[in-house]
Amino acid sequence: MHEGQIIVYKIKLLPLVNINWVTEIKNVSELRSFVDEQRFGPYKLWHHRHSFEATSNGTKMVDEVHFKIPFTGINKLLYRFFIKPKLKEIFNYRRVKINSIFNELNIQNN
Repeated sequence: MHEGQIIVYKIKLLPLVNINWVTEIKNVSELRSFVDEQRFGPYKLWHHRHSFEATSNGTKMVDEVHFKIPFTGINKLLYRFFIKPKLKEIFNYRRVKINSIFNELNIQNN
């Protein structure tokens, strides 16, 4: 991961509806934090800060996300019925994946 890195994702919005989502990595503070900002995608604004903090139990990850929905008038409905569940799905998937990777590394190192 480095400053200026561009990452392209394919996001499934609806069955048979996929879009590209392009983010740029910014504000990298090695071993502490980085930001991914949307350059192209489903939001009017996407700013996601990933922070890492050493604790007695390992590393704590904290996500801070700011976003704006591109539509006016129906934002609350879109957020409640579509965006919030989709974001929960994305972050739950990431949590499970990260736990799996680090638990596997832990087993290999013991």
